[in-house]
Amino acid sequence: MTDRAVQFHGGDEDSGNVFAVETRIPPGLKLEAHRHAHGHLSVLAQGTADVTIDGKTKRFTGPCVVTVPANTQHEVVSVTPVVWFCLWADHLAPKQQAMDSLHVIEAGIAEASHV
Repeated sequence: MTDRAVQFHGGDEDSGNVFAVETRIPPGLKLEAHRHAHGHLSVLAQGTADVTIDGKTKRFTGPCVVTVPANTQHEVVSVTPVVWFCLWADHLAPKQQAMDSLHVIEAGIAEASHV
């Protein structure tokens, strides 16, 4: 695993005030279930993951795009090594909100361990 599983890119004027959250998830770990007041696009750039959105799980193999509607609980469980991006509009959700809400944890663990 990298030193930080969650990294941030963009979010400035040069990137149109859109930022990407890059999450690298080794097998057996997951991006913990969370929800946001805004919808966003996610990109499974690499790997296979079980993605649960509001209690419905679907297996995706990247590259592919997944839409996450506003106010829906969602999580990403890695089946293979995964590279997952979330694209956020800064005017809808400040970067700090993303930093506070995204945690990679062991797939069987309910408590968050921020990496």
